[in-house]
Amino acid sequence: DDVSASVSVVRDHGRIYVDGDGNATEATGAVMDITERRRIEEHDRMLADATQLLATAADDDGALQSVVDDLVPRFAPWAGIYLCDGDSLRKAACGGDERLAPDAAHVQDVLRTGSAAANSHVIAVPLRVASNAFGAIAFASSNFAFDPHDIAFATELAERLALSVDRGRLFRDLARAN
Repeated sequence: DDVSASVSVVRDHGRIYVDGDGNATEATGAVMDITERRRIEEHDRMLADATQLLATAADDDGALQSVVDDLVPRFAPWAGIYLCDGDSLRKAACGGDERLAPDAAHVQDVLRTGSAAANSHVIAVPLRVASNAFGAIAFASSNFAFDPHDIAFATELAERLALSVDRGRLFRDLARAN
């Protein structure tokens, strides 16, 4: 038998009715599965943590590495952030099991198309400002499959990362101009 185990978070509430002698005569209750609600709350916490790390870090690569370190293993067993340097692509930050990392061609396709690419075990989302893709964030797992909620989380995170990296570039350009 192929039995896959999963963990659910439940909330329960019950009441026991007793007679005059203190003996239980009746019990009622309900159990509600709140697994998905907890997952959404954890995604929200990870987004808030990433935003805070990006806002307070002294340098871009250090901030990106801090974000990756916070996401592995909370969100995925492997994560990487790639940035374009001219015509080449460099891995600005990564963490986790490197054997799970997508190949460079997969990340290049995301940059070329400017749209997310996902399968059950890899998510890659471009970092872009307007229509200009200048990097990507990728996640990989071998022990669980990503779903549409995970893709939505990765997309929101990519938007926040892109804004932060772009803001850092603008500040550096302004400093050079002065």
